[in-house]
Amino acid sequence: MQLSEKVRALNLTIMLVDHDVYLKLPPDLNTFGKPWAKATVGSTNPILKQLASSISSVQQSASLSQYESLNEPVTIAAPPASQVSTP
Repeated sequence: MQLSEKVRALNLTIMLVDHDVYLKLPPDLNTFGKPWAKATVGSTNPILKQLASSISSVQQSASLSQYESLNEPVTIAAPPASQVSTP
């Protein structure tokens, strides 16, 4: 799943692939050196750490299995490793 959101004046793109969370920040806020940053609960960046923690909580409390039969199969690939930083 890929979401593009505007939070105040900030444009964010969030991609969920399996249980991994990737964040694409605007160039002026991206200090990672690559277009995408992988958010993990062990991230040194507090924003990425909080995002990963929030997504993890939602994934644990939500069950979408009842809706699986309503969807056609979709394959979403993670961004290429050359474009992902793990701060």
